[in-house]
Amino acid sequence: MALVEQVVTGPAVPAQLDALHAALDRFWAEIEAMTDPQPSTEQRMAFATGVIEIASNILRHAYPSSATVGDIEIRLELHANRLEALLTDCGQPFTEPRPDSLVEPQDLPESGLGLALARRSLDTVEYERNASGRNQWRLTKYL
Repeated sequence: MALVEQVVTGPAVPAQLDALHAALDRFWAEIEAMTDPQPSTEQRMAFATGVIEIASNILRHAYPSSATVGDIEIRLELHANRLEALLTDCGQPFTEPRPDSLVEPQDLPESGLGLALARRSLDTVEYERNASGRNQWRLTKYL
């Protein structure tokens, strides 16, 4: 059971990132009102970075046709030993990009690094397409 929880639901449109930022602000404020556990500044930043990167990818790639607007739910939770986010959408399934041959750092693209950044920021990044055809991302940062 979560000690603190914030949930954002709505259409999978870019404006949802504003709602996510507001939910993160409320989430941190509620955590600060508690005495224990208190995630460090570094843990908060890493968690927020990972959540925002995955949410941005969902908004950009799960619903590629502008004619189709689906939904997204983002659940932020504080547990005794971890921060956790569950992101759910009904868009296209995620397929892992094939790694290209090694490239020089100066040749890396300016975009397309969100998943790698999320994986680097978080302790676990798990994806599954459930039986009802919904995408689920579980993101964890241990305290």
